[in-house]
Amino acid sequence: MTIAMNQIQPLPARLQEVFLTKGQAFQLQPGQLLFDVEEPASAFYLIQEGHVSIELPHHRDQRLVIQTVGPGEVVGWSWTMPPYQWQFAARAVDAVTGLQLDADWLRRHCEQDKELTNIVLRYLLHVVAERLSATRLRLLDFYK
Repeated sequence: MTIAMNQIQPLPARLQEVFLTKGQAFQLQPGQLLFDVEEPASAFYLIQEGHVSIELPHHRDQRLVIQTVGPGEVVGWSWTMPPYQWQFAARAVDAVTGLQLDADWLRRHCEQDKELTNIVLRYLLHVVAERLSATRLRLLDFYK
């Protein structure tokens, strides 16, 4: 199995190994939610094929798309801190396949393996900074 690499920040080899050895395959159809705001953050996702939109609720049933991620990119960092609830929603733009890691397992494993903790948190810090920047830019466009 090959993991597509993110053009901006490649998935660290150790984290790639964890996804390949412990990850469970998942599939989404276009329009299907991967997760929704305030649901329990129970997994960490790696997109292998397809695209996922990161969304914020807007008015009533409308969603504001903040960013679209694709092959080699991860989705979901809310599993790292209490209350372990999603801060955004994620929806398949097209057919999506990927790997998911169980959040409870990953938190327990990180508690035992400080090197992995360092790798995961450093990588996620990059992801969070990228999403924050995308959110800021999208909101500036939205409120012009």
